[in-house]
Amino acid sequence: MKNKGFTLIELLAVLAILGVIMLIAVPSIQSIILKNKQNSYAEDAKQLIAEAEYKLRVDTSMNKPTSGSKIVIPLSCVNGSELSKGPEGYAYDPDYTYVVVDNIGGTLKYSAQIAERKTKGEGSDQRLMGLSLISKENLNKGEGPNFYTNDGAASKEHPMKSKGAYLLASSCFN
Repeated sequence: MKNKGFTLIELLAVLAILGVIMLIAVPSIQSIILKNKQNSYAEDAKQLIAEAEYKLRVDTSMNKPTSGSKIVIPLSCVNGSELSKGPEGYAYDPDYTYVVVDNIGGTLKYSAQIAERKTKGEGSDQRLMGLSLISKENLNKGEGPNFYTNDGAASKEHPMKSKGAYLLASSCFN
């Protein structure tokens, strides 16, 4: 009678081949997932800039930056209904998601920062993920956005309060 089945050597060879495939495939898949997240953040940043541009055009009560000055338009100031959640599935942080409008010689330049906050609890269990401040021009060129992750305690203070060059768009808080 002939035994049917695989020998130990054959099983080990199959496991070795599967191990090599996993070593190649997993990092490749992880980089694809990361790139898709970066692209999602970039698209959300473009959407946020478009909404800020619209808000600045139609809201006559909003103070516009004078030549050489900047204003910050936070997420809470625009109709961010399309931006309720980021690619990680968490809500965008209203203190770290904003548009900076810079008036350079009469031309308005827009830059956006976008971040979602993953909260497991208080204190050190908070994590910010998103794009650091990037200009509209660089987003439109498709230049590599500055993707970041901030593990650990995140400041509760609005990041622009410490930067005197910026002025929060006052009509957003009426």
